[in-house]
Parts: sequence; C-alpha cells; structure tokens
Amino acid sequence: MEDQHILNMQLSIKEMRGKKIMAKTDFKVIDISMKITNQLPMIRITEDLVVTVNNRKNNILCVQAMASEAEKKVNEDGDNSIGFMVKALEMLVGKEAADKIEDMDLPLPEYKEMYNTIMSVATGTYGEEQTPSK
Repeated sequence: MEDQHILNMQLSIKEMRGKKIMAKTDFKVIDISMKITNQLPMIRITEDLVVTVNNRKNNILCVQAMASEAEKKVNEDGDNSIGFMVKALEMLVGKEAADKIEDMDLPLPEYKEMYNTIMSVATGTYGEEQTPSK
C-alpha cells in the first residue's frame, strides 16, 4: 500500500514537470487612500476648550513606553496613576491644553471620562463597544 502511494506521488511529480505552472498575476489593488487623511482628531472638552489629539504613531509609542515604565514603578513604589495621566495628557494634547484642563480642577470621575475619551481617540478605539468589567 505504501509503495503504491509513493508510486502515485512520483507519477504526479512527473506530470507536473511536463506542465508549465503559471503564477497568478491578476493582483487586485486595494485602495485605502480615502482612509488616509493625515488629520489629527479634535475633541471639545468645554464650550471654550477644543483640543487636538496627537495620535501619530510615534507619539502613541512614546505614551505606551511611558505606561510600561509607570506600571513597573507602581509595582515598586505604589500607585501614581494620576501623575501618569497628567503626563500622558501633555503628550497627547500638548502642555498648554493639558494645563488648561488641569486648571479646570475637574471632579475625578469627569477627569477620568475626559482622559479615557482622549486615550480612546488617540488609539483609534473611540466608539467601539466597551466590555463591562466583572
């Protein structure tokens, strides 16, 4: 039985050698040019304060690196999530806008809502359904 299988494979190889195998050359062009705007998103925080979110790849990578470092420090020194949030906001909306946000002295739940909105816009997840924590 095994010898028959080997013989069939050898015959198939000989048949393939006799035929030209053509590569598929009808590639389809996928156009994403309409999705590439190179514009930064803006968020209205108050009637007077609209911030531009720097969601460029390199900036987000820097924020993520800072988050990793902050996580390591949490394990060593304790929680400093508000300090991280302030620094991340400066990177995402700029120091001037971050200072204006800080000057508002928002209640913590509203501050977190504003921060989470900016982060979700920056990472491209704004508007996606959030899964509730259990």
